[in-house]
Amino acid sequence: MSVLPSSVLQDTAHHKVSDKYTHINTTLIIDKLLNNGFELYEAKEANVRKVDNMGYQKHLVTLKYSELETSEGVPTVVIRNSHNRSSSLSLFSGYIRFACFNGLIAGSSIESVSMQHKRNWEQDVDSFLMGYQSKINKLHNEYESMKTFRMSSYDEKRFTQQAAELRYPLDDYMDYRELSRVRRIEDRGDNLWVVFNRVQENILKGDFERRVISESEELGKIETWGKARIITDNDEVLRINRSLHNLAMRYVS
Repeated sequence: MSVLPSSVLQDTAHHKVSDKYTHINTTLIIDKLLNNGFELYEAKEANVRKVDNMGYQKHLVTLKYSELETSEGVPTVVIRNSHNRSSSLSLFSGYIRFACFNGLIAGSSIESVSMQHKRNWEQDVDSFLMGYQSKINKLHNEYESMKTFRMSSYDEKRFTQQAAELRYPLDDYMDYRELSRVRRIEDRGDNLWVVFNRVQENILKGDFERRVISESEELGKIETWGKARIITDNDEVLRINRSLHNLAMRYVS
């Protein structure tokens, strides 16, 4: 992969944090995962509005676990961290699907660990890794259940409507049917797994029609239509991925 972002490599805390704040260098977490059989896959950092936060901002690092790779995809761990108190250190179980290289973050049924910047952080990371294979096996079994669950037209309509509300409070502000649009051959079908993947990719990438209401002093309310934007905020991607996974699991649990 390319050179790691500056915030990932940062070895000091932001000067505005308190003395009680323990700096946790993200590269130490990466090294621990590398020593446990993981490989670097992707790293990205949030944009900053204040130059003062450059190099200390929130960032995500994804590592894959090739030992449990299948023809469908590969398990991952996603690290979220910052050095300016904008986020705690968090680890998430995840999955990368080869058909679209779409990173999935597991829902609440799969363990995620969030910890404050404290001196005994290594214990929490070790505890997370100790049961990692069983966590991923559980995640894999859930996805297998999704593949065998056939969605009726009513089920698919309800699922896409509920998914739409994860991004926009009012589902009448968009055509929810666009969230089930097929982008590739692998996503054709009516089982929950392919519907889930279609909806997830479409809701994150945007590019669907949505209705926008604006106010004008002369004309009052004006209704226009435009394309939804791609979601680039890392926390929002995490939120939608986890919420969508939880939503899908209601159908098979």
